[in-house]
Amino acid sequence: FDDTYYRDQHLAAMQRLYRDALTRVEMRKPVVAKGEPPSPYAAIVNFWITDPDVFAKASAAHGQTLVQDKAHFTNSEQKVQTEIVFGEAGEPASAVRVGDRCLTVLYPHDPADRFDHEYYRDHHMTSLIKLFGHEAISRMEIRKSLPAPDGRNPPLYACTANIYVADEQIFAAAAGRNHQRVVDDIPRFTSVAPISVMTEVLGAFDA
Repeated sequence: FDDTYYRDQHLAAMQRLYRDALTRVEMRKPVVAKGEPPSPYAAIVNFWITDPDVFAKASAAHGQTLVQDKAHFTNSEQKVQTEIVFGEAGEPASAVRVGDRCLTVLYPHDPADRFDHEYYRDHHMTSLIKLFGHEAISRMEIRKSLPAPDGRNPPLYACTANIYVADEQIFAAAAGRNHQRVVDDIPRFTSVAPISVMTEVLGAFDA
């Protein structure tokens, strides 16, 4: 995966072709600590869509151009799902800068699981911010998956969260102190084990 090409060429092309269909695009790369296994993800990219219909028209007009460009930056399969933001706290998304760290938390979709998004937003998210403090977490955004347009393929994840780190050392200390309390709260809203990926913002643009 050529993250430099993706950021400097592919995202720039999207910004030019999609224009008002997107309000923001953010690209992050997994940060792997020494001694840890490689991340299964080459990159995580979020697209904030202004209007689904406008986005669909832009994709119909320019989607093939972007598909053809894929060979320039990867030979791997892309995993895509549509989500809606249902909770956020802290600084605005526009305050996020290149180089910022973001803990991305993914909750895999399981048909047998009944993910409680309201509990996650109203209790788990607010509890995290209180426990860690604004010195550790600058922003948090949570999203729930939407059905695939074709109605056939289930979403990959029931819920995803971006937890933006204000200070790495303070965040690490807070995580150490509160790890068990956070883990103990998970069964209250889901039966699946979350996947946590520390990432670094490599590129972002706002419309």
